[in-house]
Amino acid sequence: MAREEFHADAAEAKDIAFGANCGGVYFTGSRAIAPKTCKAESDIDFVVLGSEQVREALLKAGFEEEGASQNYDIEGFRSLRKGRINMIVTPSEDFYNRFVLATRLAKRLRLAKKGDRLAVFQAILYGNAP
Repeated sequence: MAREEFHADAAEAKDIAFGANCGGVYFTGSRAIAPKTCKAESDIDFVVLGSEQVREALLKAGFEEEGASQNYDIEGFRSLRKGRINMIVTPSEDFYNRFVLATRLAKRLRLAKKGDRLAVFQAILYGNAP
């Protein structure tokens, strides 16, 4: 995906979320945390504070829900994908804020290894000690 396509696709996804009255969109994942070391084929991830309205708007725009979310009530989010853009949508302000916190901490610590990033996210999101 060319850099221009990345920016256009990301901007479109954010516009859809904000157009559906989301409470926030935050760039996350390996591209946000360790852009110099992430693989070219890495997803472009955003965590979105939003309701069912956001989910429906993304589906209407061609995003597909991943993993049937049978654990939605436990996990607190749904993942919707279009190409390499991945929108992690949650109605929980607490979950959204913890996701942003985990992203900021991983970025601050410059965690290039995926296992290290996952350990930070597991600890902050779910209280799972590494």
